[in-house]
Amino acid sequence: MTDQETQSPGEMRVASARLPTVFGDFSALVFEQLETGLHHLALVMGEVADGAPVLVRLHSECLTGDVLGSRRCDCRAQLEAAIGQIAARGRGVLIYLRQEGRGIGLFNKVRAYALQDQGLDTVQANEQLGFPADPRDYLLAAKMLRHLRVCQLQLLTNNPRKIAALQEVGFQAVERVPLETAATPYNGFYLRTKRDKLGHMLTEIGAERGGGEPRPGAATADAPRRRERSGFLELRLETGALAEQRHFYTRILELPLVEDAADRFTVGAGSTRLTFTQAAQGRPTYHFAFDIPENQLQQARDWLRARVPLLVGDGGEEVFHFPDWNAHAVYFHDPGGNVAELIARHDVPNAAPGSFGAGGVLYASEIGLVVDDVAAETAAIAGSLGLHVYRQGTAEFAPVGDERHLLILNHRPRGWWRDTPSLPYPLLARFGGDEAREYRPPGLPFTVLVEGPA
Repeated sequence: MTDQETQSPGEMRVASARLPTVFGDFSALVFEQLETGLHHLALVMGEVADGAPVLVRLHSECLTGDVLGSRRCDCRAQLEAAIGQIAARGRGVLIYLRQEGRGIGLFNKVRAYALQDQGLDTVQANEQLGFPADPRDYLLAAKMLRHLRVCQLQLLTNNPRKIAALQEVGFQAVERVPLETAATPYNGFYLRTKRDKLGHMLTEIGAERGGGEPRPGAATADAPRRRERSGFLELRLETGALAEQRHFYTRILELPLVEDAADRFTVGAGSTRLTFTQAAQGRPTYHFAFDIPENQLQQARDWLRARVPLLVGDGGEEVFHFPDWNAHAVYFHDPGGNVAELIARHDVPNAAPGSFGAGGVLYASEIGLVVDDVAAETAAIAGSLGLHVYRQGTAEFAPVGDERHLLILNHRPRGWWRDTPSLPYPLLARFGGDEAREYRPPGLPFTVLVEGPA
């Protein structure tokens, strides 16, 4: 699309130009409302007027989150995840609406923040200022989509009101695609309020109904336990096939691209940031696992099988049952030669409705560490991190930790999968806990960090 200015139907005019970004090349269309003078943006990638369903995100402006990186909300994380998913598919639309503060404006949003600091939730603060809980209007977004000739939507949202609003103005073919991001000690109470009072479909914090984030200013003694529910916060691995890995994880598995550079990239695997960096030499290989909803193993198998060959057992089985762990899993090789796994742990209450897709990856829960002496390193980890063997262990193999973050200790001669080598390669793993700790074993290229409460 070339630089241009056109008149759109109704009360808007449109200017457009090419916009290269760190996520990829987009077309930027700015819609000016002639009555108000406000400018709204459509960020478009690929052909979206062909009648096929289009991945769409309706995102309301949030200066504090989108630009300044505020931790009080999940806006920036959702914005980046949405753009990353559109870029990974090579096709989609982001509608950026000038509806700051759920439609009450920046000045009143900051006033609402002050009330929240006194103990009110986001809905109560709006109402005390004389505003509805969510006064946003999506009629303009519908007009922008019609200008782009988008007919069927795959809407990236957790908010059922957006779906209803688009259906009310004629978009009947609206499929919801979840867009959950990891809760933090700063925005957990806000996310719970969105779920409980605004009806947002948030399954990650839904598993925590018995506890929950405190109100702002409240005691945070139980925050470490909540953070543990999100698995590893970060895994950083090396690869000898960076371009192939980037294509596989963003285009084939359709995980959102969070960061990209010449020598590394990061995707969002649920609430885990998974980074691959270019190896200086060789072809490092690892084992890691992603948790999925415990009721969606068969759906996940079918979804994965359509994208990559599954690893099969000696009896031809694709699904592996681990009775001692009360879990089922499927395995695959990625282009870097890693042995990756989708695992459904039936003792973890994370069942989810609907069909499985890339958004069903909850977090990374396992990372393999190749060592020369499993018993000695098990003891070292217990001393450094306070973690112990999970359910069972042997002299060759020991899972250490808990169901949401397991360090899988593997004796060096033992392969990860048949001919997949098992050698100690550089890695960093990070997760949340009750206090800051670290494990850096002498002579081994591992760094495991436990991040204490903020």
